[in-house]
Amino acid sequence: MVLTKHPQLPIPPTIFAMSMSKLFQPIRVGRMDLKHRIVLSPMTRLRANKDHVHGDLALEYYTQRASVPGTLLVTEATAIHPHAGGLPHIPFIYTDEQINEWKRVRYYFLRWTFEPFLLIRGLTQITDSVHKKGSFIYAQLWAIGPSAEPDALKTDNPGQNVVPVAPSPIQTRGASVVPRELTIPEIKDYVKWFQRAAEVAVDQAGFDGVMVHGSNGYLIDQFLQDVSNKRTDQYGGSVENRTRFALEILEAITKSIGEDRTAIRVGPWGTMYGKHKSTFNSSSVYRKVDIIDRNEDGRSQTDICLPRSENKGTLPQIFFL
Repeated sequence: MVLTKHPQLPIPPTIFAMSMSKLFQPIRVGRMDLKHRIVLSPMTRLRANKDHVHGDLALEYYTQRASVPGTLLVTEATAIHPHAGGLPHIPFIYTDEQINEWKRVRYYFLRWTFEPFLLIRGLTQITDSVHKKGSFIYAQLWAIGPSAEPDALKTDNPGQNVVPVAPSPIQTRGASVVPRELTIPEIKDYVKWFQRAAEVAVDQAGFDGVMVHGSNGYLIDQFLQDVSNKRTDQYGGSVENRTRFALEILEAITKSIGEDRTAIRVGPWGTMYGKHKSTFNSSSVYRKVDIIDRNEDGRSQTDICLPRSENKGTLPQIFFL
């Protein structure tokens, strides 16, 4: 909407200030020309079916939120592999069906003919629907880790001994079991799973890019935090070692789809799933973020969850670095 000054209807100062704010100014992010700087943040919805496949609700949900042209949407967290899940009704991007249904969603419509109404089956695409609105969509890629529900993992991995995992065997708040510590070969598997998920998201499902979920106490965040990462190998100890897992994932993804289509979310101050403030101070936090965002001229964005208050969770805010 363009605000113009009407001779008899002056623009209120607050509205005029909003229209001139950087929040409503265009910006180029990666390969996208956004018309403003308000982004739909990823929000877990639990609306996929029992096989973690999306349906009509997802098409309507994302199409509605793409209504203003030039808007960037980030999807709800999407599991990269059956071992990386652990909640019912979350979307996956692993099997052909799951990939295809991100790209296309079945819908039905009535057509009038000389006979009674006929029910016609058609296909449309979530990503195409967003693009037709003139907007953009990133897939948020997710590995749950220690807060995964054991029963959900068993359901998604029948006949396998799949349990919640973490960098160290430290039980999180609300979890029913102590997670198993990941081996180094298993860490490498997760890197490959993230890389494959990014490839199929862009090449097959039609996403404009991906955001790696590195906050909220999930697997990557567990490696970043010294309260949950007690490893003594190359993935634990110093800030450089604790960021290694996240950096290996980012390196693998950027090699496949490009830095300008790769983003990451981090939450250094988060307290979700029982994390503590630990030894954080501003210098260590900024050093960690700087290491993760070391290619600031290439990566499309870094999303930092800022603290809302001491005891009230976090306030998400996007920084385009």
